[in-house]
Amino acid sequence: MKPRVLTQVLSQNAAKTPLETTKNTHFHHCFSKSKDGYLYCEGLKVDEIMESVEKRPFYLYSKPQITRNVEAYKSALEGLTSIIGYAIKTNNNYKILEHLKNLGCGAVLVSGNELKLALRAGFDPTRCIFNGNGKILEDFVLAAEAGVFVNIDSEFDLENIVAAARIAGKRVNVLLRINPDVDPQVHPYVATGNENSKFGIRNEKLRSREIEE
Repeated sequence: MKPRVLTQVLSQNAAKTPLETTKNTHFHHCFSKSKDGYLYCEGLKVDEIMESVEKRPFYLYSKPQITRNVEAYKSALEGLTSIIGYAIKTNNNYKILEHLKNLGCGAVLVSGNELKLALRAGFDPTRCIFNGNGKILEDFVLAAEAGVFVNIDSEFDLENIVAAARIAGKRVNVLLRINPDVDPQVHPYVATGNENSKFGIRNEKLRSREIEE
């Protein structure tokens, strides 16, 4: 048996689908089911696209849908000073990253590799923020050199970003992520604000730091 390879197809056809799923609404989704029983994406028959690709399974993305989604966020944030940050960990497809960058988005990063990918795709470093509690000194140095905003997630992060700033010879814009020790009343596997959460600097650590200073 031949191995299956993941491939991708990017639909750029902004034409309407054969059958509108809703009427009298501004919302338009790229996928719809036509009267012939087939699934369409931006007017393209998914079954025909599937037959045209060399390998399966494959990914089918709609460029117009991505654009519509970003424009919806921009419309909701109109009048506010804001940056729409795309979390690269959700999908690091390079063509999608380039398109989002061209739409004016920033990037939200959680690793050094994601930081390198964002810079390669052309994202404005000043519109990027580096999050996460797995950052290492090498990543911090790259962030400092590029001018990326860094979220300090722990005392360990704080020590590393000070060292990285000295190595890079740059001043770094940072935020402090604080663990407020509150019960979010959600499933424990997704809770991120209580005492045992791995995210953020605990309040008692901040107070002890003040006393030491």
